[in-house]
Amino acid sequence: MRFQLQTLLLIALLTSTAAGKALAKDPLARDPESVVQNSDVIAVNVTHMLPSVDESHPQYSRLRTIKVNGDLELMAWPIHVLKDGTASFPLLDPIPVVGVSIEKLEKIVVESYIKKNIVRRGEIKASAAIATTK
Repeated sequence: MRFQLQTLLLIALLTSTAAGKALAKDPLARDPESVVQNSDVIAVNVTHMLPSVDESHPQYSRLRTIKVNGDLELMAWPIHVLKDGTASFPLLDPIPVVGVSIEKLEKIVVESYIKKNIVRRGEIKASAAIATTK
């Protein structure tokens, strides 16, 4: 029991403090020509759709950083590409993403939110990168 408690405290420390930052992975480079494959994990930042969090959020350790336009870095949520080739985004039906470039994926996500009248054109922007390929 004591070992479990120590382990949980260590995990909490690493995921919620500066120590968690030190373990963070390098920023992902946004390559607009990268093509999404089955079982990839894509890091996605969608303004106003995916929650913004700070270091105190329990899911903070899951976030990845996408480097876009030189020095600009955005926090992004990992989204898994499912075996059927789709990815799920909040408030949307699953979107087919396999074989789609990152640049096209960003446009598809934005247009999907606009088409469902969730946001208006100009209020939303998406940035993505491939986080892991399996």
